[in-house]
Amino acid sequence: MKLSREAIERVLGKQPPAPVVEVKPTSTWTRMTEAERQAIIECKRNNPTYTYRELEKKFGRSNSAIWQVINGQ
Repeated sequence: MKLSREAIERVLGKQPPAPVVEVKPTSTWTRMTEAERQAIIECKRNNPTYTYRELEKKFGRSNSAIWQVINGQ
């Protein structure tokens, strides 16, 4: 049984609005921002032992995109 928001508010009182969660789409291509590019460069500069695969997981970008940012400065 699914309760409506009004039914829940009658029992529990007025509820705060739900926070807006920004979701990054995973199946579409998005252009890399300059801030993201600088963050990748700074991370690699501060931690030279990170591999491209570790940076890929950390920033959510492909391995080749990370390589392109670091080597194509």
